[in-house]
Amino acid sequence: MESIFGNRRHWQRADFWSSKDALRRRAARIFRKVPEPIVGNKVCTPDVWTADDIHCFCRLFQDFEILSVVRDPRSVLISRYQRTDYETEFNSDAREQLLFDFRTPFHAHASSWRQSIEVYRTLHDRYPDRVKILYYDDFAANFNEAVDDLPNILGLEPTNELRHWNEKPHYDREGELQRNLKYPDRNVQCFTHAIDELPSKVRNQFEDAMQKVETYRELWEHRSI
Repeated sequence: MESIFGNRRHWQRADFWSSKDALRRRAARIFRKVPEPIVGNKVCTPDVWTADDIHCFCRLFQDFEILSVVRDPRSVLISRYQRTDYETEFNSDAREQLLFDFRTPFHAHASSWRQSIEVYRTLHDRYPDRVKILYYDDFAANFNEAVDDLPNILGLEPTNELRHWNEKPHYDREGELQRNLKYPDRNVQCFTHAIDELPSKVRNQFEDAMQKVETYRELWEHRSI
């Protein structure tokens, strides 16, 4: 989880980000507990990790690949609106520091989604051969085939263990090593149904926020980000 290395969203900047050596010691202490090769570390951009953060972190390792996952912005806005407490997700310090549009939750989440694309492009400029993009909606629609294709995307050797990804060790949000990443199965609500159920004022906020990212949404639509 990204939270074991601090969280810009709440503006809790950990001391170990002050130097590369301190960050290296933190990473070594965390990953030393993993009993097998590291598959990856999740980062959330840009309200948790910046492009410079990711650059600094990846440079700690001898080899790395960056997989940027992009989802339909409409689904992102609805998901974050439904599952997060906006007032605590972005505290007052974060609102002063992050260059987001904080007029409404939808505008803040749209700003985050747009800037995540810009982070991807910045990293791709730095590491054109190491940064890959994965479209979440296509991945989810063809999950088993997409999982089987991940080694090709990341330049890794295929393995029969890949289908058992959920059994691999991972860290929870408290930084404790766990196994079995499988979440309970549940139906995914279509974003169009969720929008129809919103009060008219809130729905107008959603539509206005989407207009602010329309150019990038069209790039997402054509899979040309």
